[in-house]
Parts: sequence; structure tokens; C-alpha cells
Amino acid sequence: MKHLATAALVLFTLFACQANEAPLTDTDRAEIETAVRVVFQTMVDGMNEDDGEKILSAYSHDILYTFEGETLEGWDAFAEDVRVSYSEPSLEPWHHRVDEIRVKVLSKEFAILSAWGVSGPQYEFGYSVTDLFQLTPDGWLIINEHESDNSPPEEEG
Repeated sequence: MKHLATAALVLFTLFACQANEAPLTDTDRAEIETAVRVVFQTMVDGMNEDDGEKILSAYSHDILYTFEGETLEGWDAFAEDVRVSYSEPSLEPWHHRVDEIRVKVLSKEFAILSAWGVSGPQYEFGYSVTDLFQLTPDGWLIINEHESDNSPPEEEG
């Protein structure tokens, strides 16, 4: 619940700050959307190449990551999880396919990306992901990610 309250506070702050900012032009929105999509695609390419460092290049050091009821907060915990997950030689390689992406530009500094697709050794697991991007001195980076497994329930046998 603590993380939900934090996310709500961040979103409230974003919308409050928008009132003091010059309006975004269509060109601004298109440039931001393109930049966010490029970072996201770099992360997906890193997953498909089992390249943990390429994956990590898409994330802020202030990352808050939630998946399967677990939340990792901060770079150290998140980076260790990624490096272990993508360097374990005994694991079967996973493939990741993105079927749909939507980007909502919130301001000149924040955007949300939602994506849906399938992953797994044989593309058997559906997923959805929501990423909050922030423009940082290092470029657009993911500062908050929530991933959900959208696979159909296993049949009882």
C-alpha cells in the first residue's frame, strides 16, 4: 500500500506541475513519444539478447519495480535482480515480443508507456507493463515499472 500511495503522490505532483508549464506542442509530444519508445525498445532488445547491462541502461537509479507481488526499490536491488536473471547459464533463453505500445505524454519531463505482449521460451506467457519515464540529465529513463502476468490460468488436471 505504501508504494501505491507513493505512486499516487507522484502522479498528483505531475499533474499539479503541468499547470505552471508551457503547453506541449504536437511536435513536443511526438519527439517525447519517439524518445520513450526508443528507450523501451532498447530494454526489450536487451532482454532478447540476454544483455543485462543493455536492459539496465533504460532505468533510473531511483527505480521502483513491481512484479508478482514483489517490489524492488533502488538501483542496487533492481540491478542485482536483472544481472542474475539475465546471466544465469542454466536458465532457458526467453524471448520477448511486444504486440502493442501506447505512450501518454504527461509533460516535458514525464511520460507513461503501457505495453502488452508475450514472453517465454515459446512465447507462452502474456504480460502487460506500465512504465513511468522521466527526462533526466542522462535522457529519458524508467523511474517506475509495474509488470503483470496476463497468462491464462493453468488448467487443473
